[in-house]
Amino acid sequence: MVQTFVTFSEKARREGLLALEDDLEDIDDSFLKKGLQLVIDGADADVIKDILMKDIQSKASEENNAANFWTMMGGYSPTIGIIGTVIGLMHVLQGLGSADAQTLGAGIAMAFIATFYGIALANLAWLPLSEKLKYRAKQAKAYRSLILTGILTIQSGDNPRIVQDRLIVFISDESEKKKILEASAE
Repeated sequence: MVQTFVTFSEKARREGLLALEDDLEDIDDSFLKKGLQLVIDGADADVIKDILMKDIQSKASEENNAANFWTMMGGYSPTIGIIGTVIGLMHVLQGLGSADAQTLGAGIAMAFIATFYGIALANLAWLPLSEKLKYRAKQAKAYRSLILTGILTIQSGDNPRIVQDRLIVFISDESEKKKILEASAE
């Protein structure tokens, strides 16, 4: 994406912002397309920033809601397991007078399996899924922030080198940064 914005910047400085309109058809990312269209249409930087920031916040809220659902499932799952255990133990206690010790032991063991499943699902499925969704939401927000910054730098007519310098700070992987810098030096 950094290299894409450097290319857009070079084209905009060479041919003008309207020249970017030719590239809109090839863009699959609706957020990027929307931002570039605002630039091409001549929108003010504050208007562009306001519109795209609201879009970023809206998407982040949606993505965090999905993660929060699985966090809640991780909280409820052990409780549901305990309820299953209590119901199982009540069933065992009902047959206390007519059952032998071996049958009672098996019934009690089965009752406790509900607690095991509740705790296992919470800690092996729901909570890790929630964390993964939160991580992806954070990555997506950073990606959209990179795009917003790229859009604003193109709109302001910044030099392609400055565009690259402003965008490369969004990349946390040092090897990826190195690749981008090496590619731009060629």
